[in-house]
Amino acid sequence: MSWWNNSARWGSEINQLNASFNGVQFDHEPGKKGGAVIGVVVRPFPPRSTQWGLFDSLRGDHFVAPSHQGKIFVYEPREDLPVHQSPLEKKSFGNRAYELQISLIPGREHPLVHILSPMWNKLTIPSHRHFNDDSSACALFASDETWRSSQNTLADYVVQVCIWIIKTEYWIATSTEERDGVWLGSEQSHIPSELVKVKPLAPCHCGSGIRLIDCHRTSDIGNAKLLEQIRRGDASGDFVRANFGSNPAAWIASFARTGVISPLGSSRLYTAHNSPFSGCPVPVISNLMRTLPQETIAA
Repeated sequence: MSWWNNSARWGSEINQLNASFNGVQFDHEPGKKGGAVIGVVVRPFPPRSTQWGLFDSLRGDHFVAPSHQGKIFVYEPREDLPVHQSPLEKKSFGNRAYELQISLIPGREHPLVHILSPMWNKLTIPSHRHFNDDSSACALFASDETWRSSQNTLADYVVQVCIWIIKTEYWIATSTEERDGVWLGSEQSHIPSELVKVKPLAPCHCGSGIRLIDCHRTSDIGNAKLLEQIRRGDASGDFVRANFGSNPAAWIASFARTGVISPLGSSRLYTAHNSPFSGCPVPVISNLMRTLPQETIAA
């Protein structure tokens, strides 16, 4: 039975969400098979006078504390943090509300959280590095065990999403047409060559709650090998040769310019949100964009 189907646990989760956030609505009856959907409204930005200290704290990976409605505050103001000119100085987020949809999926431990208002997803913010494949917020790295259903609550998870929202707004504000914005604090790469470094016995990064070795470990290794093969321009592999001919770099460059590609001999069109790599859950195409030299992409 999924962890949220326990009646006592479900009641406790909803009570905590109601105590912490506004607009809590849900569609679920404990004990019944299937998933659950919860709507929540959060207002993560603190008063403007404290936002700059918050950005500095997030930049330095210092501890921050949540308050009512998901507002994030500096836990212990630090005088030794560097003072910098914030790119948001002329932009006040005030008491801006964000509507979240929390989905609990059978067979998956971690919730999926989509940002419905403003509508943030891979189509509306295509260059954002921290979306999952289904456009839910990648607010934490599951393999780090920052959140586990046996130890944490949905309210705890929503707090992580509130921090992710603040970092995303900062990233958007510092982005230009020429380059990505600044992501506050450390971040975990989604590139397969980095994912293969995760310990095999850690929880899988996909959020299933299953050990990585029993979940996505095999596909991570395969994706990493394929990525390296394409980066080298090695067309000896059957998959690369069959789909991209002898010049994978030209295929990548075409995708960079148009956002759409069609493998050789296929009438199907693929985008970064619809990978042609059958059986590979990692968004290999968009990851290639971030790893290839800019001169290759611009060619």
